[in-house]
Amino acid sequence: MKTTLCAAILFFGLTNAEAQGYYPLQIGNIWQYVELPSYYVNARVTGDTLFTNGKRYAIVQGFFGGLLRQENNKVYSWIHYENAERLLYDFLARAGDTISIRYYFQDTVLVTLVGSYVGDFFGRMLRSWRFYERSRLSSMYAIYDVVDSIGLFRIDHEPGVIYSLRGANINGIQYGTIVDVSGRQMQIPENFALHQNYPNPFNPSTEIRYQTPEVSHITLKVYDILGREVATLVDGVEEAGYKAVQFNAGEFASGVHFYRLMADPLLRSGHGFVETKKMVLVR
Repeated sequence: MKTTLCAAILFFGLTNAEAQGYYPLQIGNIWQYVELPSYYVNARVTGDTLFTNGKRYAIVQGFFGGLLRQENNKVYSWIHYENAERLLYDFLARAGDTISIRYYFQDTVLVTLVGSYVGDFFGRMLRSWRFYERSRLSSMYAIYDVVDSIGLFRIDHEPGVIYSLRGANINGIQYGTIVDVSGRQMQIPENFALHQNYPNPFNPSTEIRYQTPEVSHITLKVYDILGREVATLVDGVEEAGYKAVQFNAGEFASGVHFYRLMADPLLRSGHGFVETKKMVLVR
């Protein structure tokens, strides 16, 4: 009898939480994520729109933004380059179920549900779901942890790139803490680094971030699959700090591109830095 009562209390508590919405998309909701050690990015619901397919979407600007909508236990995203709606999350799926399949080039990308569990998130006992996105032909992958009543909680995409939710304000409820992102720009990184662009794959624009610990001559260029230079995004002297530039590939064809950061410290207190990363443009 005691066991049954405890189970009933837990179920009742989860039902109340889930009644707020698995993935809350009300206007004004804000999420702040951190990539260690101190790179912050925000996402915010700024409005909604009745789209051409007759469905209403929330407009999410910033990190992992776009047009999103929730219908019952599912969350959908409008994918412009596919001119179609894609199922992102299914919260009633079972572990091992395939959530979505998409094709580009000769590759196939599968999204499956790993499983779900109840845990402590910002002092609240809530249910979390883990979705796994993987490519059949490459090493590309992404893991999405979504928490009931909060939304996207953690992303692990590409080797070693992890974003975790630092804080959020959801329907007037505060979770964790949110800091002034502009203040982060005053911090000085300890070393040079070139980060993976986001989103990736992308269409037609993506953000490329990098950091420099001292005054340096910075060159950031984009190359096609044959190694030919197709764009120069940065070429000049920059102060130390965290940087971000947008790359718009509207005039380029689909395919693999590379971007290379070259840094030459002007004070010669350190060695130069060169790194190249891959990104994929999908039409």
